[in-house]
Amino acid sequence: MDGFDHNGVRKAFNIPGNYWIPLLLAVGHFSSDKELAPANWCKAYDEIVVNF
Repeated sequence: MDGFDHNGVRKAFNIPGNYWIPLLLAVGHFSSDKELAPANWCKAYDEIVVNF
C-alpha cells in the first residue's frame, strides 16, 4: 500500500524503531454481500487500456 502512516503502523503493531517497514499487504477475502468501491485516484479501464 502506498502512502500509509509509518508511525501509526509502528504504534499499532508495537514495531521497534530499528525495523524498516517497506510496505503493507492487505490479506483476506472479499465478502460477496458487499460492494467494492474503487479508490478515488484509480483510473477507469478506458483511460488505461488502448485498443488498436
